[in-house]
Amino acid sequence: MYENEKRTGKAYSLFYQKRLEQVELTMKSIEAEVHQLEKLLIAHEKKQRSFQIAVAKEKLAHKQEQLDQVKESLDREKEKRAEAERMYQSIRLALHKKDRDNGNDQLTVLKLQIDRLDQELDVDDLKGQLERNEREIRGYFITLKEQFDKEANELEHERRTQENLLNTEKDQLEKETKLWLELDKSCGILESRLDDWQDQLAKLADKLNLDLEKETIHDVQKRWSLEAQTLDESITKLKTSNKKLDQEAIEKTREREALQAKLVTVGSDLTRVESIKEQMEAQHDEVKGQLRFLDRRFELIASLFTQQETLLGQMSDQMKQLADKKEQLLKRERVAYRFVDDYQEIPTFFADRIIYDAMQNWKNQFHYLATGVEFLKHTGVELHSMQNQHYWPISLITTTEEKSHLIERINKLQAEMQFPIIVLSNDEAHALLEQTPHWDTIQPKHWERNLNAEVFQQWKEQLLAQATLIKEERIEAEATLEKWKTVYNQLKVFYDQHTLADYQEVVQEIQELKKAKEQEEEKKSVIKYTVARDSRKTLKPG
Repeated sequence: MYENEKRTGKAYSLFYQKRLEQVELTMKSIEAEVHQLEKLLIAHEKKQRSFQIAVAKEKLAHKQEQLDQVKESLDREKEKRAEAERMYQSIRLALHKKDRDNGNDQLTVLKLQIDRLDQELDVDDLKGQLERNEREIRGYFITLKEQFDKEANELEHERRTQENLLNTEKDQLEKETKLWLELDKSCGILESRLDDWQDQLAKLADKLNLDLEKETIHDVQKRWSLEAQTLDESITKLKTSNKKLDQEAIEKTREREALQAKLVTVGSDLTRVESIKEQMEAQHDEVKGQLRFLDRRFELIASLFTQQETLLGQMSDQMKQLADKKEQLLKRERVAYRFVDDYQEIPTFFADRIIYDAMQNWKNQFHYLATGVEFLKHTGVELHSMQNQHYWPISLITTTEEKSHLIERINKLQAEMQFPIIVLSNDEAHALLEQTPHWDTIQPKHWERNLNAEVFQQWKEQLLAQATLIKEERIEAEATLEKWKTVYNQLKVFYDQHTLADYQEVVQEIQELKKAKEQEEEKKSVIKYTVARDSRKTLKPG
């Protein structure tokens, strides 16, 4: 299972690694495309500026052409002025005055226009102004021609009047000539500026690799417009791609947060289940230790979970044997201590202790009263020569006269007697020694042995030692049985709380949770790495 999980984890790792490499290659490709688009954008901006310069150059050329036309018009005006001057000289003062007034107005207008041109230096305004000047000059000359025709008849009349003013007008003419010279100088300056603009335009065209002779401004403008549109589309795509990457980064972040929460939950569940497993194993080890301490044969047991029926059966059998042993020892103990209680304190053997104790109280009330064993001792009979000894341990001997009285006394203790009692007179006892009756009886072994006083003393000592030993064995057996019962109950409780299926389920759940935790941590690491790369490589076009 571990190898399968390891191979699965490795497969996931290789998959995410390849995925990361693909994303990295895609990001590099997008970065290269962005750099290329940035270069194209810069080139486009240069071309756009070049286009603007070309447009300005074209406008300047047009203005230059207009300026040349204006200069030609000025030249024609000079010729007309000369002709007018000749006419003026010929028609004298009238024509010259008219020309002076008109010339002054026109010079004033032209001076103002030139001043505005010097101040504004705007090609478009210059073009408009030149067109207005052209229209004004053309209208002026048309009007002038009409006026000349109208006033030709009047000039002759005025010639004499104006002749006196001729010298003054000559001075004025010199001033006007000076103004015309200044106007020519201003036109030269304007031409020089136009040449500078043309040079700058040519330099920009060289820098931008433009061939204005082969490609018109409109063609360049159209081409640049298409390139700008392409660049705008590319930028739009990149912005869309950036938005998509940002959205993916947000989704990955949310996914990472969800994985983190899930990882915390899985970790908490894993801790809880591992704690349950540790508790089960701790209880398992504790009960197993108790079993090993109880019986060494349990040391070979590897797991309690797989030996439930066997263990409970073995312990039940063992407890039954211990209980039987305890009962047997208890019975033996009761018998032994009953013998101890009955015979430990009496000097000679007599079967019934109750009757013996009562007889000790009766002796001073009878002339003669003895037990069968005491009677044999008094007579000096050798016990080993006696063929029938079974009645002496239960016999009481008294005189013939007191026999009935003794029987009465014994009858009063009949409810407490343990053995039947034979009451003999002294004569009957001696006759019994001489004539042994044939009785088929079986007597307890100690009745036969304990007729001898020394043997009786030894038997009492052995009896006490045996009773003490049996008691100790019985106490030990009870303690052992209690231990077995305690461990058995612990084992029962353990099996009631934890079955093999429960333990296997916990182990399997731990393995699944560990596998899930490793997978979630792997996913979290991959997402964290991806989000970090995306955040570093988010494109910022434009």
